[in-house]
Amino acid sequence: MIYDPMLIAWKQCFLDDHMTPIEEWSHPRNTVSRLLTWEVCLKVAVAVVVVVVVVVVKVVVVFCNIALAAAAEVVVMIMIIIMTKRRNDNKNAK
Repeated sequence: MIYDPMLIAWKQCFLDDHMTPIEEWSHPRNTVSRLLTWEVCLKVAVAVVVVVVVVVVKVVVVFCNIALAAAAEVVVMIMIIIMTKRRNDNKNAK
């Protein structure tokens, strides 16, 4: 029989029929396959989508607030200019 360490390692990882149920449950291959079920992947995907949506909404709200503040500042400046012009017109009319 040929001694091949890779073949022996492969057999130990994938072809262990002599494991007890507890060893089988705690085997890395089985643990990973049990952890990566469709339900878990779906829950992780939903959580990622929710986080992305919340971050995007917060960024949009911040930019909208900045835009509204800038627009309000422009409106106030226009009102100050109009009031000053009226006051000067009233002074010149007298």
